[in-house]
Amino acid sequence: MNGADRATILIVDDERGSRESLRIILEPSFNVLVASSGQEALRILDEQTVDLVTLDLHMPGVKGLEVLRSLKDQSPSTAVIIITGFATVDNAVESLRHGVHDFITKPFNVVEVLATIDRALHKRRSLTRLHQFLERIAQLMGRHTPTEQVIGEIETDGAILVQMRRSIEEAFLPVSSTSSTRLFEFAEVLADTLESKDLYTHGHSRRVSYYASLLAEHVRLSPDIRENVRLASFLHDIGKIGVSNVLILKDGRLLAQERAVVAKHPEIGESLLQPLALPPGVLQGVRHHHEHYDGNGYPDRLAGDEIPIEARVIMLADAYDAMASDRPYRKRLPKNLIIRELMKHSGAQFDPHFAEVFVDLLQNHEELFINEL
Repeated sequence: MNGADRATILIVDDERGSRESLRIILEPSFNVLVASSGQEALRILDEQTVDLVTLDLHMPGVKGLEVLRSLKDQSPSTAVIIITGFATVDNAVESLRHGVHDFITKPFNVVEVLATIDRALHKRRSLTRLHQFLERIAQLMGRHTPTEQVIGEIETDGAILVQMRRSIEEAFLPVSSTSSTRLFEFAEVLADTLESKDLYTHGHSRRVSYYASLLAEHVRLSPDIRENVRLASFLHDIGKIGVSNVLILKDGRLLAQERAVVAKHPEIGESLLQPLALPPGVLQGVRHHHEHYDGNGYPDRLAGDEIPIEARVIMLADAYDAMASDRPYRKRLPKNLIIRELMKHSGAQFDPHFAEVFVDLLQNHEELFINEL
């Protein structure tokens, strides 16, 4: 592979030994740049394109987290891996909130570093492919056209959905036959990309996946079902590709005709994912995550145990995140009101057992709940 085809990596570390060790490890496969301070790193990032940054946090002058914040503002597509000898829980959480791919502590393992860099660059390539895919979808759907035009497009003969399915199949095929880890990484990138330009939904699928996985673990679901929950919750809103942002972000109540269009997104999501070799539980979780326990949900008005277990878990996690997050039409609700709403709708909107467990977690394990991921 010639130099022009190789990824460019910037190593940022004030410790010469760590910096040189990484340089020697990476130079056979990558174009490598080095910076011994945060200031030097920012200057390099301002002058040239970098695919990935390995970043120490504890440096004199401009700290690693300051470099990270500037980097994500300036070049959000650049992958970042933290490699530090001063790891704390607060640093790890703060780093992850700024989109860091991984967090490695010193002394580092060479195999671990190379594998982590490979995954991060793969994810970055997937992100680039997804941006191209979403641009095609945006052109197909006319996402910024007037509401009545969008409604007309969705209710046509389905040609748009056929094109959308082809686009997403092309985007997924390079990873759909590989390991579940790679597939999950791709789903994560897809969710982040869909939400990246919207203040109100940014991080929503990531948080829903976290809360759904938390609930699935505490109600002791099988490992296979928990894996379905984890993947389906990242993909649960993919069908909103086919619904205009004019509707999704409308400040105020939707008209009946508009609500009917938004309510199509679970079916659209399932249709888009059908060409892929996904477990049935994942597709069912996507299709049925708006079914209500009392049978008054959509799209199929399933009730009780007719609703796939993955969908019942995602429904509750999705509702919690909606209440715990700011929306165009209201601020996030305080915890006591969220608990009241969950209990009020237990047995109606939510599986009563799942609601009981989730409320118990909220009341007695508040440290597990976070506003951002």
